[in-house]
Amino acid sequence: MQWKANVRAILAEWWTIPPLEQVNCLVLVFRGPARGDLDNLAGAVLDAGNALIWSDDRVGVLPTLALRWSKAPKNDQSIYMKVIWE
Repeated sequence: MQWKANVRAILAEWWTIPPLEQVNCLVLVFRGPARGDLDNLAGAVLDAGNALIWSDDRVGVLPTLALRWSKAPKNDQSIYMKVIWE
């Protein structure tokens, strides 16, 4: 829960427009140690962006999701997020 709250706080600092009603594609690249499941990491980011970046994370709003994970040391972990909309 704390991780998700931290992600939401960072997203709120960078996202300056109202939540999107339609997202064409969301690309998430996670870098870090081999811990956790990729689907759980993505789900936490999707939840963190609800009503902030996208109006909802249901498939009608966000139909395409691309995920990738690459190994990196714990002190070099990061999340790259690209939101594509019209």
